[in-house]
Amino acid sequence: MATNASNQWMEQPILSKLDYSQDYSDLLQVGDGILSSVWHPVAGLNFSNEGVAGSLAVVWIDSAVPGTYRVVNTTTTTAGRSDTRSFLLYIVDVPVVTVVRSDLFARDEFLAKFRTDRMASVQRYLPANLLDDYLWSKLLAAEADARRKLHVFLVPTVQFPNDPTPAEIDALAGAPWAVDPGYDLDAHLTPPGGWSFLSLRQAPVVALESITFSYPGMGLVYTVPAQWIKVDKKQGHVRFIATSNAMTTPMGGFMASAMGMQSAPQFIEVRYTAGLTNAVRDYPDLLDLVQRMVLLGLLTDAVLPGSSSISADGLSQSMSAPDLEKMKTGIDAALEALRIRIQGIPLMVL
Repeated sequence: MATNASNQWMEQPILSKLDYSQDYSDLLQVGDGILSSVWHPVAGLNFSNEGVAGSLAVVWIDSAVPGTYRVVNTTTTTAGRSDTRSFLLYIVDVPVVTVVRSDLFARDEFLAKFRTDRMASVQRYLPANLLDDYLWSKLLAAEADARRKLHVFLVPTVQFPNDPTPAEIDALAGAPWAVDPGYDLDAHLTPPGGWSFLSLRQAPVVALESITFSYPGMGLVYTVPAQWIKVDKKQGHVRFIATSNAMTTPMGGFMASAMGMQSAPQFIEVRYTAGLTNAVRDYPDLLDLVQRMVLLGLLTDAVLPGSSSISADGLSQSMSAPDLEKMKTGIDAALEALRIRIQGIPLMVL
């Protein structure tokens, strides 16, 4: 059942029939209840099973006409209060595709366990009947936020140095990918007679497929031999040095020429895969943190009272809402500690 407010919207596939509701719990006072609920007719929408369930005004809606509709409800209470609320409903002519798995969780398992294990303790601060789609969107947002703060892909992700072709994307068979642009060449990267050091933007490294040098203005591309390359996968550090007889080869001559260059933009192109290979097994605390982030997002969306007091039989009990700023500070500190554990302390090159 979808619970909506005037600033919310819902999406529904054409020819489907779904139930919706408006929550009027904030309108009702002690001893008050809903006397009548009216869903205003809308051309193109069919309403059925209109009714009341506690503080909810409910309705079922189906439609065969794609478009954008505003669904309006007017409810009157037994005490005489009356309010009109609405939401936007998008009827789409293609089925809504539901993502059944995120980077870390299976949808059905997450929704069931999160409602039982996480929401129960703070349910009194949250709206009733939160939608599964709403909770799932909060999880996806939390995973994206964790990925940004950790500077880590949560699953192995292929890194292309340039925008991939459709054929390259098809070859991934649905695996995630991103673009990590080429790295600039400068004199400090390839000192004469020394070995080269490159810090990749993404780590940990799962696999390094190739490193190529693209000579500017000449259309020449050379692949660095695999035997030249050493990788610190945890921190994403790549070191490569020519073998003893390398300078007698065409690649060696090119390397010597490159080492004599002062700089070249996006000269070094790296194709590799980076991310966590099995976060569920290796970093169970990450799953816990992401769920805490979801809970923080839910509480942030809700209107929390500063504190309240209830009394029964002459006894008083104070109840304070969760301290969201304290929750956020604790989560951020735990994420930073986890980032260091995953990638190590950043290396400073002077």
